[in-house]
Amino acid sequence: DDSNLLPRIKIRDHSRKSLEISRSKREKKSIMISVVIITELLVEYTTALAKLTAGILPRRTGDRNALRVGGFLIPAPSATSMIPDFSSHLVDF
Repeated sequence: DDSNLLPRIKIRDHSRKSLEISRSKREKKSIMISVVIITELLVEYTTALAKLTAGILPRRTGDRNALRVGGFLIPAPSATSMIPDFSSHLVDF
C-alpha cells in the first residue's frame, strides 16, 4: 500500500504548486491592470489640469461661466482675465 501512497502524494504536491503558481500569475495580472487604470486616470487629470492652467479647456454651449474637467464644473475666470480663451479652436468630443 505504501507504493500507491507515494505517487498520490507527489501528484498532490505538484497540483498544489501549480495552483500556487497560477494564483501568483493572476495576482500579478490584476496588479498590472490596476496600475494601467491608475496611470490612465492620472494622465487624463494631468492633461485637464494643464489645459485649465493654460486656459484652453473646451467649453460646451451651456457652460458659460464654468469649465468642465472630467465630471466636475469649475468656475471660469472672469471676462477681464489675462488668460486668453483658445477654446474655440478645440473640438469637444
